[in-house]
Amino acid sequence: MTERLVMRLTAAQWTVYTDPTRMRILVAGRRFGKTHLAAHELLRVAVNQKGSTSWYIAPTYGMARDVMLPKLKDLIPPSYISSLDQTDL
Repeated sequence: MTERLVMRLTAAQWTVYTDPTRMRILVAGRRFGKTHLAAHELLRVAVNQKGSTSWYIAPTYGMARDVMLPKLKDLIPPSYISSLDQTDL
């Protein structure tokens, strides 16, 4: 893997991202970047904890597909992806 993940987080998002507590609760309004932050959290676990399983839960299947999947595809360098099966997410 020659490419590196590029992290573009605001100061407030970085505070949440670097908080060492195991469980975190975030109360944030619209346009804070909660989805963007969640995508970075998912990637951090996927890259640093090989063989782990991470979940993204949304109110509906369609929301998970339409909101998070494009965000993840934009953030993950192509060299990190060995195969991509979009039929079942």
